[in-house]
Formats: sequence, structure tokens, C-alpha cells
Amino acid sequence: MFKDKNINVDYVDEPHGPIYTFFLTFGGHFLNLMSANIIYVILNLPGMALAFLFSLLLLPQVSSVFIPDNFVEYMSQFGIVGNAVMNDVGADAVYQLYYIMLFFITTFLVGIGVFAIGPFQAGFEHLYRNIYRKNIVYLISDIKEGIVKNIKQSSIAMLISYLFTIVILYAAAFYKNNFGNVGLAVSVFFCVVFVVFTFIQNMVYQMIVSVDLPLKKIYKNAVIFFFMRPGKSLGLILVAYVLLLIIPYILFLSTMYIAYAVAFFTIFTIVISFVQFMFAYYTGGLINEFILVNSDETSNEETQGDS
Repeated sequence: MFKDKNINVDYVDEPHGPIYTFFLTFGGHFLNLMSANIIYVILNLPGMALAFLFSLLLLPQVSSVFIPDNFVEYMSQFGIVGNAVMNDVGADAVYQLYYIMLFFITTFLVGIGVFAIGPFQAGFEHLYRNIYRKNIVYLISDIKEGIVKNIKQSSIAMLISYLFTIVILYAAAFYKNNFGNVGLAVSVFFCVVFVVFTFIQNMVYQMIVSVDLPLKKIYKNAVIFFFMRPGKSLGLILVAYVLLLIIPYILFLSTMYIAYAVAFFTIFTIVISFVQFMFAYYTGGLINEFILVNSDETSNEETQGDS
């Protein structure tokens, strides 16, 4: 009736949910992911330059307010920019604000993966894959291996991403300024498509390093995965946009240098890797559940058929 207190009972760890496991994994590899974030920014400087140029050309198409001189005139209506009265010093401050805003848009486009350098992106996705699979992680060698093994598919995916992003955002800007309410509705539709594409593109890079499939099937599976669980997909997109776009934008509006410093520091050190690892972790779960399991079942059926 009574348990013997001298009997040793092995400790059994209770199963935890995916969110808990994600943060546990992220925390366990925090230094690796922080280092990866810094390396990511350095390696993607060419992508940032291209994204900056694209943003510089796109924003005036969205609204004439975003022409630099018009932006200064618009901000002058408020009389004060930060702590600077709108004189020559104030005008210079507004120009600084304009280019800081462009920088935040640039880091968003690169951080969300649509203007990343494809082979480098594959290298980091390979690192993320090894982390969520609980493999032994070697930061530099894992990134290098991911680049070398996936250079062809990742380069094609990069070109697809660049072309799609440029076309869809220019189309959104064009329709916003034409055809009245119909044009505005079409513009909103294109923006929604772009938001969904940012999610799909991140899944594509993770699948490139995780499964042996033609790129066409990888994109097809990524689209299917999005619509299989649209609620979770949109939730992840919301988190990514809040961290990479909305919070930096709020800090930008504060016009305080300490706010800019916080935004720069977090983006350069941890935010990008957090967002990308979040997508990779989620994609890895779907791959294990639907692709690798099906592949194993197919292999077993073929083996039984041969015997």
C-alpha cells in the first residue's frame, strides 16, 4: 500500500509545446544565433545596397511625399523635428530622418529574406536546420557547407524573389495612384500577395537545404504549407513584421537618437536571426511531419515490393 522511499524513480521530462521548445532551443543557441545575425548583415551588404536603391526609387511612386524635398516640406508643417527648430539645421535633420527611414525599409527587405543573397541565405538556413534538429553546430563550417551544397537552387530562388518583389511592389504603387477605388483595392491585393510571399520565400530557402526536391516542387509545397495552416502562418508573419518593420518604424517616429541606437543594435545583433530561425523552425516541423514521413513510407513500400 505504501511506496518504498528507497526506490529510485527515473526522472521523466514532461513534453512541452512547440513555443516553449522553440524558445528553449533559441536560448540554448543564443550566442550562435547572435553571431550568425552579425555575419548575415555583413555578407548581405550587396543585397542591402540593392534594396536601398529599390526603396529609393519605389517610395516616390507610392506617394509624392516621399520625394526628399517634398518630405522636408511636409515635415516642416510640424515646426519641430526632434529638438531642432525648422531652420537650416532642422532641414538637415529631416533629410537624415528620410535616409534613416530608407535604412529601416532596407533592413526589413533583407531581413525578411526577399532581398537576401541567395547562396548566403542557404548557408544560414543550413545552420538553422542543424540547430532545430539538435545536431552539433559549427557556426562557420555549417554556413559554408550550406552555401556550397545549395548554390544553384538558392541562386535561382534569389532571382525569383528579386523579380517578384520588384514587380509586385511597383504594381501596388502604380494601382494605388490610378483607377480610383478599384486601383486602391488592386493595390491592397498586391500588398497581401507580397506579405504571403515573404512567408513562402523563407520556407523555400529552408526546404532547399532540407529536402532533395526540384525547385518547382519546393515552391509548390511552400504554398501548400501556407494554406494548410493559414492561422499559424499569418501569426508568424505578424511577428516578423512587428519585429522587422513596425517596431523600427515606431522608434523612427520618436526622432530620438537613443531610439535609433536601439533599433540599429537589435537589428544588427539578434532580430534578423530570431525571425529567420522562427520561420526555419516552423518549416522544419512541417517537413518532418509531411515530407520526410511520406518519403520514408514510400521507401518502405518500395523495399517491400522488391522483396
